[in-house]
Amino acid sequence: MWLIGMMGSGKTTVGERAAERLAVLFYDTDRVVAAKTGRTVADIWSEDGEAVFRGLEKEAISEAPVEALAAAGGGAVLDSDNRSAMARGGKIVWLKGRPETLAERLGDADERPLLRGPTPRIETLRRILQEREVAYATLATHSLDTDAHGVDEIVSQVVEIWRD
Repeated sequence: MWLIGMMGSGKTTVGERAAERLAVLFYDTDRVVAAKTGRTVADIWSEDGEAVFRGLEKEAISEAPVEALAAAGGGAVLDSDNRSAMARGGKIVWLKGRPETLAERLGDADERPLLRGPTPRIETLRRILQEREVAYATLATHSLDTDAHGVDEIVSQVVEIWRD
């Protein structure tokens, strides 16, 4: 099962806790990329560019164990090969959040390459969500609103989806 959504939607936090409750492996593509390269995602973006990162991300998605609860980077859904690979894994849960909520959760988020620059963070998040929203909605088999619910409730809902 895959968790998708914008940065700040809770994919890693929810995924870790849900996987623990389910006693399954949690597979986070950003962490896999960082472990394979020995570099942070932010370093890869700044030193090699987005295209190199996206290639590494695609590799991590294609190698994801089917029996794991997996989280994909927010932009992974823009690639058709990634969407196909995730769809083969069965259920896909979109953790939805309003840009205002995401901005609050992310705080300074200096490690987020897409949020660097002179454009106000909230405007950047709105633009990114607009670019990705159709892909998220089309790919997702389930969606959960993370704005109005706490982490524990979202974790419980993810566990329930896994078990259904």
